Amino acid sequence: MVYTVYADVLWLVNFALDWVLLWAAGRFGGFVFRWPRSLLAAALGAFYGVGLLYPALAPLYIMPLPVFCSLLLLLVCFGRMPVRRFCWLTACFYILSFAMGGAALAVRALLGFGEAHGMSFIWLAPALLLAGVLAALGVGVWRRQVRQSGLIVRAELSFSGKSLAIPCFLDSGNRLRDPVSGRSVLLADFAAAADWLPPALSERLACELRIHGDGFRPQQILADLAPAPWSERLRLVPYRAVGSTGRLTLGFLPDDAVFYLADGRKIIPPQTPLMTFNAAGFGGISGARAIVAPEAVFGGQDMVGYDNIWEERLEA
Repeated sequence: MVYTVYADVLWLVNFALDWVLLWAAGRFGGFVFRWPRSLLAAALGAFYGVGLLYPALAPLYIMPLPVFCSLLLLLVCFGRMPVRRFCWLTACFYILSFAMGGAALAVRALLGFGEAHGMSFIWLAPALLLAGVLAALGVGVWRRQVRQSGLIVRAELSFSGKSLAIPCFLDSGNRLRDPVSGRSVLLADFAAAADWLPPALSERLACELRIHGDGFRPQQILADLAPAPWSERLRLVPYRAVGSTGRLTLGFLPDDAVFYLADGRKIIPPQTPLMTFNAAGFGGISGARAIVAPEAVFGGQDMVGYDNIWEERLEA
């Protein structure tokens, strides 16, 4: 049996499939998708697919060259990125490729299409539809994650030659301040900072939090630890939890603080924030071990620029 294959039609089909795959992989994995780069990558992939018609080019289709070609398409479409991110992008691309291929073959078998029917948009359509559905599901999950992860900064605090790195959630509702100095307050999970604090303070806080929870009395701790050389770093901070009356909590002033944003930028705050501690942690905020007000990081200057870090990623 003789088959007639039109190279221009094959190019268009490959172009459409490659573009849909790239778009779906980008949306599913949470990557910025740019139209010019995606069209160029899809066109290159389509030309590679058409090359299969020419026997002289057969060596270009021996494994692992097709895999290298797919990686090249991803680089053209999405640009350079860290290795871990690129591995995730590649995984999304191949998961969707296999899903689309499986859907197309299943529909083809279900409808009784044999080899004589060749390529048909009737059985390609479900594959394209599946890619769209997976992309929509993926982007919904990713949008929720990026809105939260985009508001996570890494704080590096130092005291007496020791350094503590702690992920902080930027909480615009955190209005805690030291009434004397006006410093903002970083509320940290005690377990994350226990080994970094002075041993006497860490042991006393651990005991109080274990017995009284967040309702411990900081005045007695302040009096008992007054002889310590670092006691001038301790502060009493007015604090009011949701659904409770006002009370005092204990604050500790580090030597220095530096914040690192999600895009790698380093921010030196206008004032080193005070640290206070809670016993329960922050289970409702994925990846965070502390909360801090945006003003403590940016001083009210660059918050708009920081918002653009994740707003640009959401615009696609």
